[in-house]
Amino acid sequence: MTSMTSHFLPFDLLRQEFPAIKSAIYMDVANQGLISRTTRTSMDQHLDNRLNGLNDEEGMMLLVEQTRSRFAQFVGAEKDEIAVTKNASEGINTIGNAIAWKPGDNVVLCRQLEHANNILPWLQLRDKHGVELRIVETDNGAIPCDATIDQINSRTRIVTVSTVTMVPGLKTVMEPIAEACKRLGAFLLADASQSVGILHTDVNLLGVDGLVTSSYKGLMGLY
Repeated sequence: MTSMTSHFLPFDLLRQEFPAIKSAIYMDVANQGLISRTTRTSMDQHLDNRLNGLNDEEGMMLLVEQTRSRFAQFVGAEKDEIAVTKNASEGINTIGNAIAWKPGDNVVLCRQLEHANNILPWLQLRDKHGVELRIVETDNGAIPCDATIDQINSRTRIVTVSTVTMVPGLKTVMEPIAEACKRLGAFLLADASQSVGILHTDVNLLGVDGLVTSSYKGLMGLY
């Protein structure tokens, strides 16, 4: 895996990319981030091409591969470790359904603090394959490390946690959970929709086996 050298635009130029902040302080990134003028220009160009019947598949695939490479650098991963999905939900479902589940296998999660997209796939696996859901109780709005680790055993296939909870927005201490997962052979899946693009993210430091995120919050893209 690789690391990324940071490059920053001058702050005044960066502010010009976001017209909405001329009249207000925008604080709703947890819901959706602002898109930039550059993003809008790129989308307009794509729509103009469609409007005029232009279909540059080679150019589009090149952009996809460039995006995969840049995002890999952004999170300290390798390009071949990055998959583009429709949303975080599809990413979670893809990982969950890639496992050969057996009755009695289990998933560990803090159900109270996870988005429905990180709950429903495991309920479906429970009903379909007899997977046990081992539920961790919240600790004053946080995902507790010790209680999460206590739920992991030899039949745990996935431990899934949010790096930052949807509500109330507390950061999860990932390292002890990652160490326990490696020791016990469980796959650590992080939902980083509320942190990528907002907090520094390095998949090596987090110790995760899989990480999903959305593009329309801290990454300031479209849904």
